[in-house]
Amino acid sequence: MTNKTRQIFSELLCLTSILISLVVFPLILLRQNILTDTVDISFYDTYFIVEGTTLLFPLFLVVVFFVYFTKEYLKSFRRSLPNWILLVAGGTLIITITLLIKELAQFSTGSWTIYPPLSALPDHPSESMQDPATRGITTVLTIIQCLILTMTLFAVYRWAQQKSRSIHTPEAGKLNRFNI
Repeated sequence: MTNKTRQIFSELLCLTSILISLVVFPLILLRQNILTDTVDISFYDTYFIVEGTTLLFPLFLVVVFFVYFTKEYLKSFRRSLPNWILLVAGGTLIITITLLIKELAQFSTGSWTIYPPLSALPDHPSESMQDPATRGITTVLTIIQCLILTMTLFAVYRWAQQKSRSIHTPEAGKLNRFNI
């Protein structure tokens, strides 16, 4: 087996083990099959019912992002394929969180009876009328999104540093920039 084939096989094995663990751990710990059951999330007076398969994709992205960030941080971001997996997971996670925030923003007003009737209210709801639970969730998701974006940019920066160092090493046939 060549080195590249071994690395691809290793990364596929790592991704598969993360996916299997995300399916097995809820089955063992919560006695709930995430592939067939729905997941009920109760947050204050808001009750969300989500299909397990819908929840599996974002959880997979979060776990893959943090596992690969930790792996590559320990390896100083030297390897290309894991860095690409990290960048794709980070970008997809940022887009997924953005779409989730957009969906939650639609529910930011409502879920209770408002007096006077809605026809007497202005066209745009004020800050005080927004649901505090949904507003809190979107704030936390925005903070997590900024953290993931910062970590992704850090990974890109360190990967670029490693690439520039490997170009200027004597093993690559180039002059070392420190030994002129």
